[in-house]
Amino acid sequence: IFTYPMFYRPVYQQNSTETTQRCVKLFSRVKDLARLLEPMLKSFSEFYHVFDFDVDTPGNGYRSLTKVVLSFVHHMVECVRRLSDQRFRKERKAMKMEVYCSALEQLSVMVSFAWRLLNANPKGQLFFKDDQALSVAFVDEYFHMKRACFYGRSLPYCDLCFIGVAAGSLLSSGKYAMDPELCGEKFEEITKDINVQLLKGFWNITETEALAAIAKISSVPVHVNKEISFLPESFTLPLTSTTSQYLTVPVPLTYSGRAPIQMRLISHKLLEGQESQELNNLVKSSGTSAKAERKLKKDLAPKSKHLVVHFHGGGFVAHTSKSHEPYLKSWARDLGIPILSVDYSLSPETPFPRALEECFYAYCWALKNCSMLGWTGDYVCLAGDSAGGNLCLTVSLRAAACGIRIPDGIMAAYPATLLKATPLPSRLLATFDLLLPLSVLMKCLGAYTGKAKLEKPEMTCYFCPPLSSGLDPLNSNIIHPQLDNSLEEYYQSPLLAPDHVLKGLPPVHIVACSLDPLLDDSVMFAKRLRAIGQPVTLSIVEGLPHGFIGLAKFSKEVKDSAKICLDRMREVLHLQQPAQSETK
Repeated sequence: IFTYPMFYRPVYQQNSTETTQRCVKLFSRVKDLARLLEPMLKSFSEFYHVFDFDVDTPGNGYRSLTKVVLSFVHHMVECVRRLSDQRFRKERKAMKMEVYCSALEQLSVMVSFAWRLLNANPKGQLFFKDDQALSVAFVDEYFHMKRACFYGRSLPYCDLCFIGVAAGSLLSSGKYAMDPELCGEKFEEITKDINVQLLKGFWNITETEALAAIAKISSVPVHVNKEISFLPESFTLPLTSTTSQYLTVPVPLTYSGRAPIQMRLISHKLLEGQESQELNNLVKSSGTSAKAERKLKKDLAPKSKHLVVHFHGGGFVAHTSKSHEPYLKSWARDLGIPILSVDYSLSPETPFPRALEECFYAYCWALKNCSMLGWTGDYVCLAGDSAGGNLCLTVSLRAAACGIRIPDGIMAAYPATLLKATPLPSRLLATFDLLLPLSVLMKCLGAYTGKAKLEKPEMTCYFCPPLSSGLDPLNSNIIHPQLDNSLEEYYQSPLLAPDHVLKGLPPVHIVACSLDPLLDDSVMFAKRLRAIGQPVTLSIVEGLPHGFIGLAKFSKEVKDSAKICLDRMREVLHLQQPAQSETK
């Protein structure tokens, strides 16, 4: 592609101006880089089908990296063509070409590392679990790369706001808008060693009063939007294997002790049970006036056979159900069922396993108190994105291990299944990802999995006979992560769980995106489940980044992709697909 005559036109070679000579050197450098990249990309194209989930679902880090490089190359050629055909403002265009050339150099470094992974990993595998040297080299390579060239001319408004906050004044972001190169350098400087609290502030910007008000106006109106808060008490659930034994669900206690469980109940219509005094005693805020609620009670709908229990994303460090409220309201309307979204404790203040314990407790509480949620208890689906997808999987693993009812299925959007700084081809995409640079990804994973100063907590499940028998517990299973590192490992990283553990999962439906640094997490996990005979589907949406599920209102492509998530939940809950006219 770099054989165009525009690279070496005589008029360029004969012209002795400084700008022209700079362009000639740039063209020569680009051609050298192209010669370096071509054989490696060609090799990827010959092998990357081996790493796909199946023929109908092409997608993995090697494919995505190749597409990104080729897309960039085509864009660069267009810039060269304009520079060659239109000689006006050559100085400005030459500066742009220098930035693009620098970006191509960094892309060549990424492709070279991907080539190294291709040769180092076992055949057909996207990663090698025990290769610490590769992990160290991967992180070292990332922090030595000059990534500013990726951020300057493509940084969207939200990240300009991020830089402004980091610099101490939102108004200061104006100068970065006028100088893309300075903007890129500042973004690289901030993300290189970002503070988790700063990250929390940026990601939680959607929960500020002004933006929350805008989101409320633009989102789907619902009749039920109740914030639930209560101090947890232990309770029992029957085991699935026998009617004579029960599980005592323990109160989450790790790190912060006994603290309120926070949830949000959303329903498009007021369902029987949701108006009960029993539920209202737990409601912190309903968002509905007493007069409006009395009016709704006149049109009380019967209980739903279906429930979605939702765990939000946010890298384990940010967000609440309020951040995800707009699309949850749309789900409640489109599915016609109640949704219970759990506000679990965030890291680094309360790292693993606190979030898992609270989500597991909330899931068990929903099973126990289905009536007040407007649910008959028939079908339940766990749904979540990113960190929430991880929690959907680990809550189901824990439910299976404890012997209680597992959900009927899981819908996990771009889930994190490997919480380690392991070199994966798709993780190379984090080099230029604006939302999830590798440094940010590592901070989030470290905050969740990091060791606290306190003594390692215990994760407990107590198996008891019926309380009326008056007998002592027949069985007790206390899991000590500090004694068995493998248990802690797979409750953090489901991808590393042994086959017999993964067999306890319900049907899993994964929705991934091609430009996501976590793409290979989804591909590898889906392939593992399929290999052991577990029901699993994988959908990969093209051209979308991590976190697309909350952006459905901004683009038709995103809206169509978000619809896949709805379809997967309908499949789990045995709901009929809407008529074509209803989906428009």
